[in-house]
Amino acid sequence: MKRIQLYFWLYLIVPLNATSGEINFLQAIPAKEPPYIGQQLQDGINLCFDEINKSGGVYGSNLKLITIDRGSDPKTSVAIVRDAIRKFHPVALLGMMGTSSMEAVQQSGLLSETLTPVIGVRSGSVALRNKINPWIFHTRPDYRKEAIYVAEHLRSIGYKRLFVFYENSEFGREALSHLNTATDDEKLSIIDGYGYESRDWDFLNVPKKLSRSNVDAIVAIGESKRISEFYKVIAAARLVRPIILFSTADSNEVVRYLGAKSARGISVVLTVPKVDGLQTEIQRRFANALKNAPNKIGQPTQGNIEGYIYGNLAVKAVTVSVKPISGESMRDAMERLHVVDFGGVMFSYSSTNHNGADYFDIGIIGENGKLLK
Repeated sequence: MKRIQLYFWLYLIVPLNATSGEINFLQAIPAKEPPYIGQQLQDGINLCFDEINKSGGVYGSNLKLITIDRGSDPKTSVAIVRDAIRKFHPVALLGMMGTSSMEAVQQSGLLSETLTPVIGVRSGSVALRNKINPWIFHTRPDYRKEAIYVAEHLRSIGYKRLFVFYENSEFGREALSHLNTATDDEKLSIIDGYGYESRDWDFLNVPKKLSRSNVDAIVAIGESKRISEFYKVIAAARLVRPIILFSTADSNEVVRYLGAKSARGISVVLTVPKVDGLQTEIQRRFANALKNAPNKIGQPTQGNIEGYIYGNLAVKAVTVSVKPISGESMRDAMERLHVVDFGGVMFSYSSTNHNGADYFDIGIIGENGKLLK
């Protein structure tokens, strides 16, 4: 299998047949629920694109990310994305998020209809991967693999009796199902749990369930704000247990809601390297890009480095795409990448594999609110 080492200088080779202009990518995210994740991905992608454009672009063309609000309703998001594709003519959708909205896009036939691939989806839904969609290129591991990773981690540190707090949605129930299987395989027991609804903010009945469960640890599957509210309730009841959050939660947002002191010790599953680490090539390149960025993005987050990786994948696809660059040529280019080594994260693509990376790590929030290195 061919391996392609991704280094910055590879992007800047401009052949004799280079064309000028802009190469558009489209990101469709919800502007409200929750806006911070989509914004983080957007900032990370733009960090990558600004870095490349400052050095002359790719094949003489600048890369441009166009971000739109698709709303929070999967039923209407397809039409919004379709209209945006017709208006902006992107070569790919980039940095998408949300299981329900992506399933709606996939089932609508929009991607094959408009010949537009998707690079980078912030969802680990197995349903999006059961059958290879020739137009979707995943970057995150799926929830089944994440559940196995979490169960293995808990077993390795001796926790056997678990309480699960989860979002009672399509995504949350899927992740819980995989966690049930994984914990059975590791001889762990889910003693009890609580599934919260989309408008559920009252977790006052949770302490009673948790206190009678006599558990060793808690697994939380959901978004940052609800998990933080849950954590406040159990902390007030003095029922805090070691807790690990699925990768759908964002450590920066948890710290923002709880404060650094209260969030200290919370563990989060990571599907990209730690944002402020320097151990790998991609982390060092990200740090350098931040230092030289014309548009500062404030305190860097895991979403920022994830978006930066999405941007780098898109850049690499452009460099190996046949000309003129189109949605079809980008799809074919992604399948020809085979193994891409970002120096710390490896992605694998072919005509029979669109699953991307299987990177996992555990981040623990330290006393300053940052992930321990």
